[in-house]
Amino acid sequence: MSSIYQAFTPEGKREGRVWLITMGIIALIAAFIAIVDPGFAAKVLTWTLGIWLVVRGVFELAGAFAAGDRVPRWIIVLSGILSIFLGVLFMLNPAAGAVSIAFTLGAFAIAWGVTFIAAGLTLRRLESSVETGARHGATPQPT
Repeated sequence: MSSIYQAFTPEGKREGRVWLITMGIIALIAAFIAIVDPGFAAKVLTWTLGIWLVVRGVFELAGAFAAGDRVPRWIIVLSGILSIFLGVLFMLNPAAGAVSIAFTLGAFAIAWGVTFIAAGLTLRRLESSVETGARHGATPQPT
């Protein structure tokens, strides 16, 4: 939507207006499809991710043999093979791919939550130890 707005601002270049309008219309169509049929949108996103992973893997394999000795070649080859394998899995079963993406995002969200809780408890403990030391006239020691 902001692309369409930018196309009609006075500062916008005339040459780029067609592209901005086109991108805005494509974004609106994609948003409409995602709202009307979220399952289809999830399949398209999973397919897009699968294709991207396969292309990335192919480039990693090609780059492994063109790269210097800064990174061991077997690591780049392994990364390329894993990218291709995961991309093919996503394309063969987009529904399971979408579920695995959602599961992974959920697992990361839980990990972030646990990390933030641990950080908050640590900060609370440090703050209370600083306050206790200040009451007793001690200066806090760095750890």
